[in-house]
Amino acid sequence: MQQYLSIIRETNQSIKRFNEYLQSDYQVVLFDEKNFKDDRFFLKIITGYDEWWKQTWPNSNKAGVYFLLGFQKNNPEKYGVYIGKASLGSKIGNRLYSHLIQFREAKDFEINDAYGNQFLLDYVTSIELENKNMIAFAPALEEFLISDLKDKVNLINSRGNT
Repeated sequence: MQQYLSIIRETNQSIKRFNEYLQSDYQVVLFDEKNFKDDRFFLKIITGYDEWWKQTWPNSNKAGVYFLLGFQKNNPEKYGVYIGKASLGSKIGNRLYSHLIQFREAKDFEINDAYGNQFLLDYVTSIELENKNMIAFAPALEEFLISDLKDKVNLINSRGNT
């Protein structure tokens, strides 16, 4: 998980900028680096049919924003993040399931970025927005993070459904 530390730190800085628009009671919680080794917060994605079904995605039954962290297949030192959202009628677990189910029996979770570079997904994390009744903010947070981080980290997706 340490290899993704710079992405998480940049994301936290971006969340701080997003929080400037919100009253203190509604500010989005930052990622805590102390939780890197806790799979309730940062889950290493497991392949293999039997193991796949045993995984519990972070905040799987909540709405919010999720992050798929990975590295470029042909350049393993190049790390990236896919940022997505689950809002209103969706849950983080459902969204992750829809992205990753096709790979449950594969050796790797492969996804292409907007330029056709293949990334191998490695970890999942998320920010839930239900506890503060902020489900409607999930699309805003997702779009803000993608826009704000595009020149600071390697984004696997560029916007919306990409």
